[in-house]
Amino acid sequence: IGITLAKGKSRTVPNKNSKPIAGRPLLEWTIRAALQSGLDHYFVSTDSDEIADICESMGVTVIFRGNDLARSDTPSLTALRHALNKAENEHEIDWDVAVLLPCTNPLRTGLDINKALAILDQNPKTDSVIGVSECEPVERIKVIRDGLLMDTFPEPQDGQRQYLPKYFVRNGSIYAVRKRAIDRLFGHEQSMPYVMPKERGVNIDDLLDWKLAEVLLKEREGLL
Repeated sequence: IGITLAKGKSRTVPNKNSKPIAGRPLLEWTIRAALQSGLDHYFVSTDSDEIADICESMGVTVIFRGNDLARSDTPSLTALRHALNKAENEHEIDWDVAVLLPCTNPLRTGLDINKALAILDQNPKTDSVIGVSECEPVERIKVIRDGLLMDTFPEPQDGQRQYLPKYFVRNGSIYAVRKRAIDRLFGHEQSMPYVMPKERGVNIDDLLDWKLAEVLLKEREGLL
């Protein structure tokens, strides 16, 4: 079962989930990927009539949640549990694996979803598979204390990147989790990575991310 959590309001980019990007509402890119994947069931959880209209125009079932589950400080896991309970009790869905597909990652594809599910299927002892992308080595990330740069982790004196280990960050694109581990989804216990190229792991959190994602989407869709 696939679930996308899509609130009507957002802070950094106003109404971003329904805002057009590369010619389509942001949410539509995730819906398209979900429908192209091998998911058996797919729902969008929202508090917004506008978002519900987008979903219904694409044949996607909406799960409505109240304002108390759509605040800026509402944990994703709380909203996800609500959607899964509704799917079970109101839509009679019996599921083994839940796939959280945030709509802030418009470049992930249906093939990415299938590949993440394949990793989970091939590793029965694994609780979850999470989409990740390579990131800046931790040795090069600094903090500022008393006006001075300080290491978060000791950096080699020569500072040559090619000799540093590779590090990865959750890119927010795919979280596939077994039913037994739903409450540990963000704890990474027994989690495996699905490593994605950076260009498909862009997570829109601010206007700069939005501009980058729009260029990449237009490039992919042949709009540039």
